[in-house]
Amino acid sequence: MGEGITLRVDAGADAGPFTPFWEATGFADAACLERPDYLQQLRLAGSIPRRGIRHVRIHSLLDLVYAPGLGGDAQGFDGSRLFVGIDALRERGLQPFFEVMGNPGGGFKDFNDARELRAWRRLVEDLARGLIRRYGSAEVRSWYFETWNEPDCENYWAQFSRDPGAFLAYYDATENGLHAADPALRLGGPGGMAHLSPTVRAFLAHCDRGLNRFTLQPVRCDFLSLHEKGAPPTSEEMDPDSIGILERERQYLAYLRQQHPRLAGLPLMNDECDPQVGWRDIHSWHATAFYAAWAAKTIGQHLRVFVDTGVNYPLLVNDNGFTGTWGQRTLCARLGPEPEMEPLGGLKSGPESPFSLVKKPIFNLMVLLSYLRGRRLPILGLGDPEADLGAIATAGEDGGVAMLLYNCTDRLRSSRRTRLCLKFRNLPASWMLCLHWRIAEGWGDPFRLWQILGPRQEREEASLRLLRDHQELAWLAEPHEIAIRRGRLDLPLDLPQPGVDLLLLIPDPGQAPEAPSKLSVERHISACGRPEALLHWRGGSERGLRSFVVESAGADGEWRRVNNPDLQCSAWIDLPQGPRRYRVRALDSWGRTSPPTEIVAWE
Repeated sequence: MGEGITLRVDAGADAGPFTPFWEATGFADAACLERPDYLQQLRLAGSIPRRGIRHVRIHSLLDLVYAPGLGGDAQGFDGSRLFVGIDALRERGLQPFFEVMGNPGGGFKDFNDARELRAWRRLVEDLARGLIRRYGSAEVRSWYFETWNEPDCENYWAQFSRDPGAFLAYYDATENGLHAADPALRLGGPGGMAHLSPTVRAFLAHCDRGLNRFTLQPVRCDFLSLHEKGAPPTSEEMDPDSIGILERERQYLAYLRQQHPRLAGLPLMNDECDPQVGWRDIHSWHATAFYAAWAAKTIGQHLRVFVDTGVNYPLLVNDNGFTGTWGQRTLCARLGPEPEMEPLGGLKSGPESPFSLVKKPIFNLMVLLSYLRGRRLPILGLGDPEADLGAIATAGEDGGVAMLLYNCTDRLRSSRRTRLCLKFRNLPASWMLCLHWRIAEGWGDPFRLWQILGPRQEREEASLRLLRDHQELAWLAEPHEIAIRRGRLDLPLDLPQPGVDLLLLIPDPGQAPEAPSKLSVERHISACGRPEALLHWRGGSERGLRSFVVESAGADGEWRRVNNPDLQCSAWIDLPQGPRRYRVRALDSWGRTSPPTEIVAWE
């Protein structure tokens, strides 16, 4: 293990304002908002406490729009199908990261055509006005609107990569239409795939020195987005290069400062910061602690390399809100046969395809990150901001101190343990509860169990129950109280690589946790062919929560706990045996319980 590393945390200090800038995920085409498996994935994402995921970046939302008479005086707009999808997001506590992308009825073919361009501008204005009428100005102003995804990639709209001028025309029409509805809406881009490609450079020059062809006024851009990833697309196992991502983003900033200094102060985001291009490619490490630890490291690197040096960096997105296999780049593993799909991603008519979702370690990373709230605390002893080992610490209004530690090299086939000594000073109480979770091999590791069971067993009820018993966050040690001497506490720790720990020191609030509310149940057919009950509720945001306790009662009327592992999220999936009643209560780490929720029935 080598010599130990000492990290010093002053709980009484203030390292400056702190805003979580990772609370987002990517998504597939908008038609997947109509798929039961994707809706369940969104339900699980929305169950992460403290809105650990809030923005969902969705492709081709305008494919859900009906716009008869495109380009004519009587051009219409029907967003009812789109609104159903956005309603589903918002009901789950999520917001769209709205890519202004899609082709209603296939009516657009050439953005250099003046008639089509005017039709697009009107379509965008009608869209924005429809969103504002339905959701209100304040809500829609809190969203991000972005250009067509990866305009320098032929896979999305081939004309843009061949003819950057067509993309600039599209942008002018989009910007004018959106801001005609509400000048306070935020629009940016270009979300380019290739590093400083000709399309990206043309866009930056247009935003700096160009005129909008509809207003003949300077072009407006509210934020800049890019896609920098750790390795090219291939089915081979390539080491993801996190340092390369940082270097290319530095080059992007340097290009802005040299060529377009007027744009250099705009908010900048990497909204597809992934270890490798190609979410469909099977790489088993997507299901392991490596992916979670690597993502935690990229967050820590961006915090120290960019945010701490004054770069306006509001969002860093892992593009993983799809459904897929263990080896695909997803938050959950989807068990069961793939459904039969329409060309644009919608389900073909027919019976529901059975499926079951199991959380991966990358999902649980988002839960751990949600504990980082309040003011940022300085950490002495970290060294190089690009290093494999790092930490983030915060102090919350509840008096608690949260510290996330990550240990991950870019090499897939590498492991070690690092000895740490954590020295806390100026802690606010004489006794504090210590909660300590870990993501590493053997801790919250359902894929390891799946390998033992074998793929033939994944659709067996007993195997599915076992996998879900291992999908939740795992305690490194049971929660326990620690004496604090004159505000000081020293904790030794061995941190595996790859691995992520979250350490929470929190004083006793002196009262029971808030009762969950709005308990509901949804039904679908599981991968093992039996009905599953997805229970979800609204829970408190207490960081000292040990677990939500989900209980069911059958014909005998006796209540029994059905979630074996402790649960921090406000959703649980059960395999009920016959008619049941359900209730949920909150259990804190001092042994106090809330009153149960109202009871819901399963017939």
